[in-house]
Amino acid sequence: MPQTAAAIKGALIPRGGLHSDQLRRQIGLRGRKRRIDGRLSMRVADVLKSNRQSLATCIPEESIASICTRLSALNIGAFPVCDAHGALVGIISERDVVRAFAKDGARLVDMHVRDLMTREVATCPQDMTMVEAERLMHKHRVRHLPVMDGAKLVGMLSIRDVMVWRQQEARDEANVLRDAMIAVRNR
Repeated sequence: MPQTAAAIKGALIPRGGLHSDQLRRQIGLRGRKRRIDGRLSMRVADVLKSNRQSLATCIPEESIASICTRLSALNIGAFPVCDAHGALVGIISERDVVRAFAKDGARLVDMHVRDLMTREVATCPQDMTMVEAERLMHKHRVRHLPVMDGAKLVGMLSIRDVMVWRQQEARDEANVLRDAMIAVRNR
């Protein structure tokens, strides 16, 4: 690829341009990111830290009425379900409750989390990149992904977290491209 003489801190920019992560490397904007598919990506643990949310869980014996009240009060869409030892045994979401209501109607009041929860739960490790986590959510068609540190549940990643991360990535890329254009003009 032909090179132009445009320099950002002494680095050459190819005529076709650079992706934002390439520009970040060129001008020294490294962060807590890891390479994936030739690009840099933030880790799930970093997103969870930036959320500053506490992890809310429920137990299999909890009533559906109780978790519906808690889901609404906490403004969340799902709970990881943990046993008495804190081990993840399932997940229950608003979607599970709505489907059960459509099927069982008034009987829902007498049900418990164990009756509706999804037992086979897709999870991710906290050191997974956001790109990988997004792919995992898409593959399993889920909106909530419990985050694990070994066998310990440490957080919950939601589709909203992915959306906010994507928006920040787009803003960062636009800022880096703007800075690169300013640097090219000012040479």
